Amino acid sequence: MGVNIFRVKIIAFMITAAVAGLAGAFYANYVGVLAPSMLSMNEMGLIVAMAVVGGLGHRYGALVGVIAIRLIEHVIRGFGAEYTLVTIAALTLFVVLFFREELIAACERLVHRIIPARSRWSDAGREPQNPNNRPGGVADAGVVNR
Repeated sequence: MGVNIFRVKIIAFMITAAVAGLAGAFYANYVGVLAPSMLSMNEMGLIVAMAVVGGLGHRYGALVGVIAIRLIEHVIRGFGAEYTLVTIAALTLFVVLFFREELIAACERLVHRIIPARSRWSDAGREPQNPNNRPGGVADAGVVNR
């Protein structure tokens, strides 16, 4: 009774490997020739930086990391291409040192600080509650509320 975690992990790994293989086949068809020199250490470093900056433990962390890194690359290219990797490395180090839970968790915390979790819109379908009611429906005077 329950979920076989090992089996679910194996199935998830198989699906991920199949999708990655399909993406590689499409990329090879698009480019024409694949060579080991196409994926340099710079590209691998960017991929790791995208994952780390966005957040490793969050569903949308990689997407946020890609957007942040590509935006920084676009802005830095105006100053010179030689500073791009240094800036991305500094950003990755800054996020690892100062944002322990990565960028997406810090953004979520900021959003929850700006917009409180319990607002007047969350109580739209409920009836107003009497603060004098105790659990069980008994008011302070001992009268049962119905």
